[in-house]
Amino acid sequence: MNPHRNMLGLGNYDVNVLTAALQTKDLCLIWFDRRKKVEKVNFSKVKGVILNVPSDYKLGFVKIPFDFKHWYVIREVQGAFYNLDSKLDKPIKLGERQAAVDFLNERLKDEKTQLLIVVEPSVETSGSWYMEDVNS
Repeated sequence: MNPHRNMLGLGNYDVNVLTAALQTKDLCLIWFDRRKKVEKVNFSKVKGVILNVPSDYKLGFVKIPFDFKHWYVIREVQGAFYNLDSKLDKPIKLGERQAAVDFLNERLKDEKTQLLIVVEPSVETSGSWYMEDVNS
């Protein structure tokens, strides 16, 4: 029995496992408040974003009637953003910043989807991962 994963042993590790793994790389995890605007995320200060999304689990053609979730990463590599979901055959290039913002906004329409931001400790402390302004 592993207290940090789904009770059926099918994945969906607890966020504490992600947090601990990122800490070994001197990175922090920030839970994105969906009331904020994805457009204001300062991606130049962000190492990547992690999505936790609803996911069906099937045994053959039979859908298991439980609420499963799946983690995957969106990351910028050499100026382009990629969907690095392990369920894909290969990474999918989303495009430049606006394409990533549109992708994330679309996913956040589902209220069960969570977005987490991966940053260095100094960025977490300063809050510079998000571009606040007086007119928002």
